[in-house]
Amino acid sequence: MIKTIDVTQLKLEQIKQIQTMVEALKKQNNLENNIINENKSSDVNDFDTLLDNTKGIWTHGDGLTYQRKLRQEW
Repeated sequence: MIKTIDVTQLKLEQIKQIQTMVEALKKQNNLENNIINENKSSDVNDFDTLLDNTKGIWTHGDGLTYQRKLRQEW
Protein backbone atom coordinates (compact mmCIF):
# COMPACT_ATOMS: atom_id res chain seq x y z
CA MET A 1 0.00 0.00 0.00
CA ILE A 2 1.37 3.41 -0.99
CA LYS A 3 1.00 6.18 1.54
CA THR A 4 -0.03 9.54 0.09
CA ILE A 5 1.41 12.73 1.50
CA ASP A 6 -0.63 15.86 1.86
CA VAL A 7 1.65 18.39 0.16
CA THR A 8 -0.22 21.32 1.67
CA GLN A 9 0.33 19.97 5.17
CA LEU A 10 4.01 19.34 4.41
CA LYS A 11 4.45 22.90 3.20
CA LEU A 12 2.69 24.28 6.28
CA GLU A 13 5.00 22.26 8.53
CA GLN A 14 8.03 23.55 6.65
CA ILE A 15 6.78 27.13 6.98
CA LYS A 16 6.32 26.64 10.74
CA GLN A 17 9.85 25.24 11.02
CA ILE A 18 11.25 28.19 9.09
CA GLN A 19 9.31 30.64 11.27
CA THR A 20 10.69 28.94 14.38
CA MET A 21 14.23 29.19 13.01
CA VAL A 22 13.75 32.86 12.10
CA GLU A 23 12.51 33.64 15.62
CA ALA A 24 15.51 31.82 17.12
CA LEU A 25 17.87 33.79 14.88
CA LYS A 26 16.19 37.06 15.87
CA LYS A 27 16.65 36.21 19.56
CA GLN A 28 20.30 35.30 18.98
CA ASN A 29 20.84 38.54 17.05
CA ASN A 30 19.26 40.55 19.86
CA LEU A 31 21.52 38.86 22.40
CA GLU A 32 24.59 39.55 20.27
CA ASN A 33 23.58 43.20 19.86
CA ASN A 34 23.08 43.51 23.62
CA ILE A 35 26.54 42.07 24.25
CA ILE A 36 28.10 44.44 21.69
CA ASN A 37 26.33 47.43 23.20
CA GLU A 38 27.42 46.43 26.72
CA ASN A 39 31.03 46.14 25.52
CA LYS A 40 30.88 49.53 23.80
CA SER A 41 29.47 51.11 26.94
CA SER A 42 32.11 49.38 29.03
CA ASP A 43 34.88 50.56 26.68
CA VAL A 44 33.67 54.15 26.91
CA ASN A 45 33.49 53.93 30.69
CA ASP A 46 36.96 52.38 30.82
CA PHE A 47 38.36 55.14 28.62
CA ASP A 48 36.72 57.85 30.73
CA THR A 49 38.10 56.22 33.86
CA LEU A 50 41.56 56.07 32.27
CA LEU A 51 41.36 59.76 31.39
CA ASP A 52 40.28 60.65 34.92
CA ASN A 53 43.07 58.56 36.44
CA THR A 54 45.79 60.12 34.27
CA LYS A 55 44.58 63.72 34.39
CA GLY A 56 47.32 66.11 35.52
CA ILE A 57 50.29 63.72 35.42
CA TRP A 58 52.01 65.55 32.52
CA THR A 59 54.14 68.27 34.09
CA HIS A 60 56.18 69.52 31.11
CA GLY A 61 53.96 72.32 29.77
CA ASP A 62 51.58 72.07 26.86
CA GLY A 63 51.36 68.42 25.80
CA LEU A 64 50.19 69.21 22.28
CA THR A 65 53.18 71.50 21.68
CA TYR A 66 55.47 68.72 22.93
CA GLN A 67 53.83 66.17 20.59
CA ARG A 68 54.16 68.46 17.58
CA LYS A 69 57.83 69.03 18.35
CA LEU A 70 58.45 65.29 18.53
CA ARG A 71 56.62 64.70 15.27
CA GLN A 72 58.70 67.32 13.47
CA GLU A 73 61.79 65.31 14.43
CA TRP A 74 60.47 62.24 12.64
